[in-house]
Amino acid sequence: MKIFENAKLGEINLKNRLIRSATRENLAEIDGLIDEKIYKIYDELAKGGVAEIITGLTTVSPHDAYQNFYADGYG
Repeated sequence: MKIFENAKLGEINLKNRLIRSATRENLAEIDGLIDEKIYKIYDELAKGGVAEIITGLTTVSPHDAYQNFYADGYG
């Protein structure tokens, strides 16, 4: 198995075996919106040849427990 050969992950065809796992960048705005810096990170990863990017933790609701965790000063 070679890292730069095509691969298949379930029904997904990958151009290589480079997968970036989810991380926590801490780049969201205080209101939970995505900062422009995160777009740059994912753009650079994709241009650099990563076949699959698993995005980091995010929220979809202003009432999400994760966001409230930081609003309460625990983060």
